[in-house]
Amino acid sequence: MDTDKSDLIIRRILGKLNMEVVPKVKQNSRKAEEFKDKVWDAIPKGGPGGYRFHFIHCGSAFEGLAVKEETDFDITMILGDPFESYNFTTRRDPSGFFTLEWKSHLPNKFFNDCDNFLDAAKLRRDLFGIVSRAVESLNIPNADIKYREQLVALTVEIRYSTGETVSIDFVPQIVFRTWGQCPDLRPLSELPKCLRAYIDTSNRNKSPIMSFSMAVPDSQQYPNPDQLFSVSFGLLEKNFLISEVKLRDMVRMVKLKALQQNWKRLYKFQSFFAKRIAVKHCDELKDKSLCEGYRAILGYLLQDVKNGYMDDYFIKNLVAYRWEPKRAFEFQEAIARAMNEDPSDILKQM
Repeated sequence: MDTDKSDLIIRRILGKLNMEVVPKVKQNSRKAEEFKDKVWDAIPKGGPGGYRFHFIHCGSAFEGLAVKEETDFDITMILGDPFESYNFTTRRDPSGFFTLEWKSHLPNKFFNDCDNFLDAAKLRRDLFGIVSRAVESLNIPNADIKYREQLVALTVEIRYSTGETVSIDFVPQIVFRTWGQCPDLRPLSELPKCLRAYIDTSNRNKSPIMSFSMAVPDSQQYPNPDQLFSVSFGLLEKNFLISEVKLRDMVRMVKLKALQQNWKRLYKFQSFFAKRIAVKHCDELKDKSLCEGYRAILGYLLQDVKNGYMDDYFIKNLVAYRWEPKRAFEFQEAIARAMNEDPSDILKQM
């Protein structure tokens, strides 16, 4: 099938998603927004040292990347002063993760351990406690509310009497707003031109560039688990893809294919795989048609799976994900099949 016809089919697919999926997602988004506001109103504006923070939306529902009605909602809890980048020295731990050391001149250091590092575990527990107490105080008519603590998020499920369930992840994070404040960060000069321009603008506007979550996978295997933070560029990727509609649509097509083929259950596919590839190769992808870009993202994903891992890209010598050998081999075959299939096959399955 020629490129123009393939692109026409992809636009029909995206249009169908916008007509059939997006209205339902928006309906649940409004419920998530209302719940977030109720939680905010119930949170005491204070804490040890007087917390300053605000909520922002993340996740596919707010990125224009939703491909199914049952979408989880992410609410990032961005901490303010004193939990700001200028109050810390960021260090790369031997584990590969990061620590935040309070600068010595500061008079007030909260949740610092005996080595003057920010205690990630204590801070996370305190923040989860603040949000969970606010959730417990709420009474939503015709709804049952439950919550549970996860590694980096407090997950809240609101089950309505109508049978609908809205799941919201509250994720506390410490954000950095300028490039270059993190060890082993890739230099701006090595980034794609279009991404570099976007980061330059974000730096000037003091927008979030990277964020630190207060937990790491398998932290107990390390000698100093409570000091460790994971670094994320999700806020940067979210805002960049919102500004690059064509790239966002390519990612959305990959997510839809993954949904139809059940890649999440079978091969542990995560949407950030496609988003990271699109951001990493944005200069090249912007010059492609929608169908060419969709297949190119699959091709880059195939190469990562063949290698057995996906690197973080933004941080040098940091692995973002590893595939088990057996699962990797099966996933390679699935991706190869998808690359050779026509977009009309995706449309037929909708």
